[in-house]
Amino acid sequence: MPVSAGAAIFDTKVLVTIASGGVAKADRAEAVVAAGGVISVQVLNELANVARPMRMSWTDTHVLLDLLRGLLTVPPFRHRDTRNRVAARRALRHFDF
Repeated sequence: MPVSAGAAIFDTKVLVTIASGGVAKADRAEAVVAAGGVISVQVLNELANVARPMRMSWTDTHVLLDLLRGLLTVPPFRHRDTRNRVAARRALRHFDF
């Protein structure tokens, strides 16, 4: 999935701002994200980890992550694919390497 050279790249802090409930900052962050851009799998994972201490339910967390995946480009995470193939071939757990 090609990403344009001028695409905005979002980090976890912007997404936490959306989920935090602070109205003015959250509204600005939502507007920027709604315009599109790029987000990494790592940032989505970080957001999921931060959502639990923010007292977001798993259902709400999944809804937010799905919404972000729909709005933003998520480049494929090839390292995970490679790691999965190696783990399967050598009967390793992910945390073994």
